[in-house]
Amino acid sequence: KGANPSTSTSSSILSVFGIGGGWFGSAEKEPEVSPELVEAENQAKACIQRCSIKRIIHSSKNLQADSLLFLIKALILHSMPTQNKEFKEENGIFCLGLLTNITLINQERIIFVWMLVYEHFAGIISAAKTPSPLVEKAIVCLLLLCVKLVHTDEITDRI
Repeated sequence: KGANPSTSTSSSILSVFGIGGGWFGSAEKEPEVSPELVEAENQAKACIQRCSIKRIIHSSKNLQADSLLFLIKALILHSMPTQNKEFKEENGIFCLGLLTNITLINQERIIFVWMLVYEHFAGIISAAKTPSPLVEKAIVCLLLLCVKLVHTDEITDRI
């Protein structure tokens, strides 16, 4: 039976929402999907293409403090393997990168977010029993933040 490219969801946007395989593709065989689901997926892809994630992340500097904290907490939640039963390491790595970018973009408000961000990265690193791509990303991101923020008066003593 030939594979229909329109029904293949190996890199499906549906996986972003927890439907189907891994976000960055997966080796597992995925079931056939209905034409309605394919249409919904195509509409979701078109919507996401119209949104610029870089612009959205960059605009986090305009968020109110509470909204910024909620955004950071959401990224932390989705990059915590112990808190998320269906945790996918690739998604966690992606969230750590976003968390790092948002922290750097919001340097002028670092005092509000530093302890939360630092404790998350330190928690991933200290809880690691074996090396993994997630732990490696946490180490790299934490080092990057420390290097970039070492001259920030508000947190120099904490780094």
